[in-house]
Amino acid sequence: MTSAALWLVRRELAARVRRVALAGAVVATIAAAVTATELVARGREAAVAAQIDLVGPALTVVPRGTTASALARYDIAGELPSWTEGAIRGALERDLRGIEKRIVVHREVAGAHYPIVGVFPAAGSDAALDEAAVGSELARRHDVGSRVTVYGREFEVVRVLPSTGSVEDAALFVPFGAARGLGGVEGVNELRVFLAAGVSAHEAEARVARALPGATVIRTDRGEVADAAIQESLARHRAIAYAVMAAVAALTLLIAAHLDATERRIELATLVAVGASRWTMFGALLARSAAVAGGGAAVGALVGSLIGAAQEPSIRDVGPTTWALAAVVVGAGALVGMVAAVPTAFACAARDPVRELQEG
Repeated sequence: MTSAALWLVRRELAARVRRVALAGAVVATIAAAVTATELVARGREAAVAAQIDLVGPALTVVPRGTTASALARYDIAGELPSWTEGAIRGALERDLRGIEKRIVVHREVAGAHYPIVGVFPAAGSDAALDEAAVGSELARRHDVGSRVTVYGREFEVVRVLPSTGSVEDAALFVPFGAARGLGGVEGVNELRVFLAAGVSAHEAEARVARALPGATVIRTDRGEVADAAIQESLARHRAIAYAVMAAVAALTLLIAAHLDATERRIELATLVAVGASRWTMFGALLARSAAVAGGGAAVGALVGSLIGAAQEPSIRDVGPTTWALAAVVVGAGALVGMVAAVPTAFACAARDPVRELQEG
């Protein structure tokens, strides 16, 4: 853009502060609504995804040769390489919500063989290494308060887990540290992969499988509704709302650009008559609208982030995702501003300056 166009933009913004402030306030309000809605919706979607994950992880990574039916019996042979978790994180990046590491072995418990699962305690838990949880089926024999001995180690049952309708109902869950070395097992042999909200389990399975040619990736069939339809429905409704808000912002900016161009008709014609190019006029009008919309969107994105953080505890720590969303909102605001000013800019650039001056 030429210096003449920039001069016109600066002069216009300084000369019509009230109108600029009004148009910017409308854009800021819409940008705040979009930002807050998106942040809160993402937090709620993550909560929904966490509830769905209670059915089971989207993906399970086990040593090569382990089949889905073997995993259903918890018949896992071998261990995963130490670099497996890093490869999964590299393959999925932001599409990954979390990874749960497990050690799974079969050992004798009170005269019968059961799966023993080593798991990490929940965050903030002060569970001791001699405490264990049992599945709902195993609880028929070993209820809360009883003690079980596994491979020479004694554990106290402190919790009964809800029924999952799987082999886990007959499993004994012990702390991860206690499971290490239990009968010669040191490494992890099951990684449960939980995806971010809205991520396709089919695509994630293919990406992880390419990154781990020496392991088996098993996708849990949780149904199309749980894996995709719920998140797609939520995102579709938000997209419609955002389109309506963008249309309102564009209409506001179109009106503002038209009024300003009408008031400055003689001034713009004079500048063209004395040598300024029509493209300079065109660029100045687009830049003026983009500056108003971008500035308003920046203020709105900041306000919306604060509102979203107040509404959704999970996003109170402003991170890269929030900044990325704010940048998208500001960029989209500036783009809407430019598009809204195109009709007025074309009309001004096409006018005959001599005729405008004669009529003025």
